[in-house]
Amino acid sequence: MLIDNKPYIGFIGGGSSSGPSAGKETDAYSYQAKSETATHVYWFFEDGDGNWYIRRKNNSTGVHSFSKGIDGYITVYVNATTAPWGTLTWGTYDQIFEIVGVTSPLSFDSNGSLNVNVTDPHSETLLLYLHTHAGTFTITSNVALGDDTFTATGGHGITVGDFIVFKENSRYFQSEVASVANNVIGLNSPFDYAFTTLANCYRGITNMAVDGSSSPVIFGCSPRLLTGVKWHITSLSIEIMDNATMDDSLFGGISRLAKGVHIRKTGTDIPWKNIATVRTNGGLRMRGDHTEYVAKAPSGYYSLIENLTLGGADNNGTIIELDSVSEDWIQVIVRDNLSALYRMRVLVKGNSFIY
Repeated sequence: MLIDNKPYIGFIGGGSSSGPSAGKETDAYSYQAKSETATHVYWFFEDGDGNWYIRRKNNSTGVHSFSKGIDGYITVYVNATTAPWGTLTWGTYDQIFEIVGVTSPLSFDSNGSLNVNVTDPHSETLLLYLHTHAGTFTITSNVALGDDTFTATGGHGITVGDFIVFKENSRYFQSEVASVANNVIGLNSPFDYAFTTLANCYRGITNMAVDGSSSPVIFGCSPRLLTGVKWHITSLSIEIMDNATMDDSLFGGISRLAKGVHIRKTGTDIPWKNIATVRTNGGLRMRGDHTEYVAKAPSGYYSLIENLTLGGADNNGTIIELDSVSEDWIQVIVRDNLSALYRMRVLVKGNSFIY
């Protein structure tokens, strides 16, 4: 199985019948700790045998480097604000790790069936709208599970209809804003995590019916600022609503776009990876696997729903992996004037897991 064109191990073991499997050397490691200094951020990982590696980010350049060793990460970890202990050798991934060609043999049961262990059995469902990053804010007190309001610090800039995002530890939350009463913000969705005043919070919009012709407008979401989290994006759902009828030659109900809506993955490891550029509804149809034009209700709008499934041999063959450590994003860039549309939104689907 491939994840973002990288080998991925889905089984471990030995047996009387065997064959080769391929994977990254770091697949066996789990996240343990993080430390941060004025110049670098360090993430510590360890496998079941006490072997460790550190991923280091230079805060000035954004460049990542690696170091590895034995006898447990605790032999080099000091605390959350201090660099690793000792004189370590740093290098690129390829310099520090040998790329694995043949690893553990396959394991078969006595009846000839292959033993397969799920690598992320504790993953959580991921359903997130892509949004702009209009500004950050802080909260004055912790929130509790089930709360649908919070109190923001003055000057937050939040308005009804905005989308707000909370990030803390490994948890990510987003909701549309239902009400604003000075600094008390009401939400459409209740909190599913007890976020504290240390949470990273920001606001944005999800409606891509904006003018990006002179200055492109970026919508996205990312596990950045979360602790040891990966997202596996398995599909994207695109919704366009308009007052005008739609066909494959248009974009929504407006004319073919000059530059097109661009979908990409970006991060510190891969600064820019193109996924698709779409100028018409027909372009969405060609890249997707399910297109639905919905007729206008008497007091409603015409709409187009497109689903782009990524995984599976009959689709794109691989998912999109977003890693909090490499600060990966999935983004849609609006480069034309879409303000004549009533609404355009993109929902990403998949799963999130801690590693």
